[in-house]
Amino acid sequence: MKRIYQITLLTLIGALAGLSTAKAQIYEISLDEKIQHSSLIVEGRVVAQESYKAPDGEVYTANKVAVSALLKGKLKENFITVTTWGGETEDEIITWSHMLTLLPGEVGIFFLERNKVPETGNLDFPSPAYEVYSSSQGFLKFARNDIGALVAYEPFHTYTNLKDEVYDCVAGRTGQVRTIVDDSESVLRRSGIRYFFKTLSISGTTVNFEILVNSLYDNRLLHKAGAAVNYNPDFFGSNIATNGSLSLQSNGISSNTVYSLTKSNLSSSKAKIELSTTGSTTSLSTLTTSEQTLAKASLTIQNPFADPGVSFDIAEMYALSKYWESGASYGFDTVIVETDFNFGHFAPVIDSIRPLSLRAGTDKGDTLYIYGKNFGSTQGDSKVFFADASVGYNQNNRVRPLPKDYIWSDNLIKVTVPTAGYHADTLTITYYAGSGPIWVKVGSSTVPSSENITVRLAAINRHRNDNGGSIPRRKIVRLGGSYSEEAGYNLYYTQEFKDLAGAVGAFERALCTWVDSSHVNFRVKEFSAIPTWLQNNACKIDLTNDLGSGISSTVKAHTPKIYSLTACAVGDSVMLYPLRKFDILFRKSENWYLDEAYDPNFNWNGHPDLQSLALHELGHAQQLLHVNQQNDVMYWEVFGPKRKLKPGDKEGGVYMNEISTVYGPNDCIDPMASLSNCITTPTSEIPQSASLEYFPNPTFDYLNISLNSGNGSASINLIDQFGRIRHHENSEEGLLIIDMSKFQAGFYLLNVIYQNGTSYSYKIMKI
Repeated sequence: MKRIYQITLLTLIGALAGLSTAKAQIYEISLDEKIQHSSLIVEGRVVAQESYKAPDGEVYTANKVAVSALLKGKLKENFITVTTWGGETEDEIITWSHMLTLLPGEVGIFFLERNKVPETGNLDFPSPAYEVYSSSQGFLKFARNDIGALVAYEPFHTYTNLKDEVYDCVAGRTGQVRTIVDDSESVLRRSGIRYFFKTLSISGTTVNFEILVNSLYDNRLLHKAGAAVNYNPDFFGSNIATNGSLSLQSNGISSNTVYSLTKSNLSSSKAKIELSTTGSTTSLSTLTTSEQTLAKASLTIQNPFADPGVSFDIAEMYALSKYWESGASYGFDTVIVETDFNFGHFAPVIDSIRPLSLRAGTDKGDTLYIYGKNFGSTQGDSKVFFADASVGYNQNNRVRPLPKDYIWSDNLIKVTVPTAGYHADTLTITYYAGSGPIWVKVGSSTVPSSENITVRLAAINRHRNDNGGSIPRRKIVRLGGSYSEEAGYNLYYTQEFKDLAGAVGAFERALCTWVDSSHVNFRVKEFSAIPTWLQNNACKIDLTNDLGSGISSTVKAHTPKIYSLTACAVGDSVMLYPLRKFDILFRKSENWYLDEAYDPNFNWNGHPDLQSLALHELGHAQQLLHVNQQNDVMYWEVFGPKRKLKPGDKEGGVYMNEISTVYGPNDCIDPMASLSNCITTPTSEIPQSASLEYFPNPTFDYLNISLNSGNGSASINLIDQFGRIRHHENSEEGLLIIDMSKFQAGFYLLNVIYQNGTSYSYKIMKI
């Protein structure tokens, strides 16, 4: 069987306003620092991958990268190996949240340093291997933004002008000129122009629009531009360039006197709009990667009941589109044409969204109802997008649900609020829905909602194809009851953590805050008090500077999680991978604030509050993700100490407790038992009372109980780890014998209540 691990990389508290911010406790690394600490910087594409388990016991993935350009350092060949943490081997799947995971075909800029972990033995992957400096921040992934322009982004920044913002910056810091290694792959050797015909207004049968343009790759001097348009004469009339149906107005780029803007008929059903250079090329306008107005125009419809038949002659537009460089005119490599023209078929309209307050990633799936019109009778390629919560609101980090999470009609869309879905057409659990607007995309039209939703909590989901299927579906993650003797989770402190005066108290204040709210069954014990067969499931609370290779020094803590492979399914309800254990590791070199009392005016920069961070990390241990509510403990950024749970935090903990304290389908997952109050000392340490003796403990067959005189008769209950009474009787003074051989091995609670009201509880171990 495969073991599946998810490891959540987190750091500690961000600073108050004006100080450095943190992404899930990950601090921003500047471009200058990445340039300085990288021994090799390349642009390239992931062409092959192989996961392997190294001698150190960790699973890594070797990523073979085809290099297209060299920005810093030296290369021996055109391929390099980039090592990332986690991956899928024959018997293990390990993932690290908030650390870099690459996918085949991804292209971008890699900031690299020499590998510090064991390399793959596969000779198809070049050696020496490299690691990405600052993990996910050290890979600038290429993508198209909303206007089709090439951008590069990492969690904290999006670069819209690669030459000025990245390539020239690296060259300026290193003195090394960017070198093309593979001309066919290099983005700066490519050129492209996008035309967007955007409706401005509709007056009667006249459509007023503007022609917007932008470069797809980099700034270019525009030498020539134009459009060739086919149309139905029954809709617009014949020869629209001369019949009065089409009119042009110089605006934006076309208002530059170096250009001439003209229109002409190529046929009775085809027109041409052309921008030509008629003046000095020294005054050409710069085509940037941001949208610019080329010209404005209007079209008058003759017969709105006919088919408009509008299409663009792309081959003709290639000939019309040119840029100026080094004294010569060149055609663009790529020409893209988009329009929001929807003659007779209006753009989608969102009237309202309900409810405005929801949860993400829940077991039944909280459903958002989107009311409006022109959504289309079937979904087709239409989509709904949510604002991201992992790094806050960012246009480049919208997420959309999985295919099975929609019910679509022309005036109503029902959609599940996702924590597993798509980001930039890539399956993801790194990005997930948060508070903010939603967007509906139908065809080329994308419209935002005027209302915002509030996502109160987000629970971890996974995505997996159902057996024999090809479409990914949401899978629920929960806590289980098979991993401790008390149907919960055993936590223990390392000696290093206990040696830091005040650390145990700070952690337990945070733990008790959660237990008192969500009743999560997390119990702190001495490691030696945990049964040997359960020690492999025990959750370590540690103070160490070894947070794992590849983890930035700015990371203050992280919470690795290990999941069981037990999976349950009843119809579409799937409970996948209950949490088997977690560890919480705090960086030892930090100057932790550990006092119970705190001053809100204290300077927290460089003096992080361990209790606040523990509270956040324990939320992740309960399978909660980030939200966009700034005051919540589970908000993606933390400014100063946060020691009190907000309503959304509390609801998240209660929700996870509710789905985790029941049996899985067909009883394939044992329930976690709720913990009514905070327990940090094992019950077995309670001494035997002078009024009662019991032996042997542990016991294999019989438990002898001696009721001593002085308290009268007693009510005896033997309770299992799920709170069920397995044996009850009333007894007078003397010896009582309970046959334990008929019970399963495990821990039981012996509860004795005397007639005078005195009660005692003892932990009994059946072996």
